Amino acid sequence: MKTFITSIFLITLNFVFSQINSSNFDSETFNKKLLISLNKMRQDKGLDTLVPSISVFNIFSKPNCVEVSNTNTLYHPSNSERHKNSYLRSLIIDEFKNKYGGQSVLLNTGVPKMDMNENCFRTNKKCYNYEELVNVVITAWTNSQPHDKIQNLVYSSSDLPGVFSCHSVMKENGMVYVFVNYVKIYRL
Repeated sequence: MKTFITSIFLITLNFVFSQINSSNFDSETFNKKLLISLNKMRQDKGLDTLVPSISVFNIFSKPNCVEVSNTNTLYHPSNSERHKNSYLRSLIIDEFKNKYGGQSVLLNTGVPKMDMNENCFRTNKKCYNYEELVNVVITAWTNSQPHDKIQNLVYSSSDLPGVFSCHSVMKENGMVYVFVNYVKIYRL
């Protein structure tokens, strides 16, 4: 009987402490798993796969996620000034030009042409692992027509890949915020 009670105690203890919580949430691990799953979903639908971008992460995903998570609400911060900024556009485009080549299409203003879309999400659903949380996020976006459209657009141009990035934050109250930004860089 003592062994049975000890076993039940250990199983319960493992169950309680195996949940993702604010003290053990690893944003980098979750971000990678979400981007891999989004690419798998896109590949299963015959869409182009995307390449993670450090520039998009630093310019859009992380600042937006941190800003929103600090307000304890959910909204899309204004990206227009950053999106129009030729220096920031060049950082994003140069990151991939160095890896993949290609000439950027320039707008009449001389700024490289690119489109940027963003999906954001928050939940306080208790999840036991990152895969479960990834499924919660992707399912919510799939069930929302505007979000589903964004995650299923074609982002490649001239056979060169589009880019994306993700950032997530879990607050002490268990609320998880997730931002994914998608960028199409127009190339000749």
